[in-house]
Amino acid sequence: MKRLALVLLLSCRSAAPAVDAGVGREAVDAGHPPVARVEHTEQVLHGVTLGDDYGWMKHKGPEVEGYLREENAWTRAQFAPHEATRVRVLAELRARLVERDDSVHTRERGYEHWYRTEGAYGRYLRAPADGGPEEVELDPQASAPDASFVDVGGAESSPDDALLAYTLDTTGGRDFTLHLRQYADGGTVDAPIAAVASFAWADPHTIFYTRDDDARRAWRLYRHQLGATADSLVLEEADEHFDLAVGTSRSQRYVVVSSGSLTTNEVRLVDVKRPAAAPRR
Repeated sequence: MKRLALVLLLSCRSAAPAVDAGVGREAVDAGHPPVARVEHTEQVLHGVTLGDDYGWMKHKGPEVEGYLREENAWTRAQFAPHEATRVRVLAELRARLVERDDSVHTRERGYEHWYRTEGAYGRYLRAPADGGPEEVELDPQASAPDASFVDVGGAESSPDDALLAYTLDTTGGRDFTLHLRQYADGGTVDAPIAAVASFAWADPHTIFYTRDDDARRAWRLYRHQLGATADSLVLEEADEHFDLAVGTSRSQRYVVVSSGSLTTNEVRLVDVKRPAAAPRR
């Protein structure tokens, strides 16, 4: 069950924030916006010299943060006379939104799956295809209640519909962690697996996943058996021009492993009835 990634900004606010108390006086001077410090630097790329007066801003720290606070405060000061218009336009935009909306239902085996948006947030749901109560598969906000950002990379039911595998990023840096959870009681299964780029079930007890290197390139394929303390390395892509991805064929007979670059790719298959077998081209 492949689903689009969900990005949730859990701390969204509709009202304009107050002016920061610690900003410089120039930040609220309507006629004089803050001026960034100039520090000229140069670098040579392919024989061309490139100059940059503001390269220092790439280094996060108190000076950059202070300057951004001044910019934001000055911007809010400029728009302050139009606050009534801002509120009116925001109200009109919200009036045109459907506060609760369901995606198209997707049927897999004995269940229908869909995504429901409610206000600023959403949840993944499922219900028996022949009728029955709906249940929450995944509530991203509840899964990471203390996070200010949640991105769902993917979610997929096990072939026996007993477990849900899903990946969450709570940093905003594409740092996805694989989680396994029981539908029956919501309990977790095995320890979370960090730096997972993609995953696919082979059978109710076996799941394949690819892991990122430090450059966020998916380069290793692993096989995880439920309950195992260590996972098996199945394939490694040493060529930095290629990324690994794993999925399931539409027939659900094969786990599909793809190694692709910008111009070419190679595909290997694993029979789900023989998950321990080596992938074949």
